[in-house]
Amino acid sequence: MRATIKGQQAIHGKVKAPGSKAYTHRALVASLLTRGETRISHPLRCDDTGKTLEGIKTLGADLTVEHDLVVSHGSRKPEPSCLEIDCGESGATLRFLAAAASVFPASIRLRTGGRLGSRPLDPLLKALQDLGAATELLQRSSGLELTITGPLKGGVALIPGNISSQFISGLLLAAPLAQADVQIRLTSAIESRPYVDMTVEVLRKHNIKVEANDSEFRVPAPQEYQPAFHEVEGDFSSAAFLIAAAAYCGESIGITGLNKHSLEPDSAILDIAPLIGLKLYRRDETLIVEQSTVNGFHFDASNNPDLVPALEVLGCIAKGS
Repeated sequence: MRATIKGQQAIHGKVKAPGSKAYTHRALVASLLTRGETRISHPLRCDDTGKTLEGIKTLGADLTVEHDLVVSHGSRKPEPSCLEIDCGESGATLRFLAAAASVFPASIRLRTGGRLGSRPLDPLLKALQDLGAATELLQRSSGLELTITGPLKGGVALIPGNISSQFISGLLLAAPLAQADVQIRLTSAIESRPYVDMTVEVLRKHNIKVEANDSEFRVPAPQEYQPAFHEVEGDFSSAAFLIAAAAYCGESIGITGLNKHSLEPDSAILDIAPLIGLKLYRRDETLIVEQSTVNGFHFDASNNPDLVPALEVLGCIAKGS
């Protein structure tokens, strides 16, 4: 695709924020592990979530997909002829489904493409081994090939919290279906902790019990995922770019679908805005953004890495450093 953008222009109007990619991945995987019906409203449809959707279908989920709704009936018995999952370049698909695959009494192969094979995976595999699953990892010219063989027995897993919060989220999604209780002990502080909190919230919607503190998660097992309804809220990671654009070259834009009480880490943009001079306010359920004079700022993005590109743009137009 080639796009040409002619400036200088002013953006205006109203737009609905796309659904949260992080929440969509988690709701889809939880639906796979639920024996009853899970309904997911307004999921994000994109390449990455499409890989997760196809992955849970491969593992036996019975799916009905409409424009704004996914209805999923989960499965614990994937068909033996369908045990290969193409994760493409989606890290969330690979990490969440590698963990979820460990609850099945079968060997399941996951493949990656592009640059995903160069991203870290060993801490997750070691944790799954600690919990009784078998793993085999092969590096091929086309990408990684990972085989997971369950069942997940339970016990204690040690894992660093500062490499990827997706490792912890994947283990939490799988842990309720282990044969015995699971303890996930962190060997370092969690970065992007709000994403793990989002996973716990998804689990609790399925009536899964999780005990959490700063250094450990305890999941009683086995538990039964209960049917649930998920309303996927707007994605602040995507909306941050619209906010930055409006602040720089906007007359006034309205963004709908954003929950002001969101667990999404990048909802932090709402807290940052008044500190750096962004003109944001709500009119009913719409977030209004006006052209603004941005002040220099300091922000620790360790829990909000997806905000960095939009904040870099705002930094370029800020007064000061």
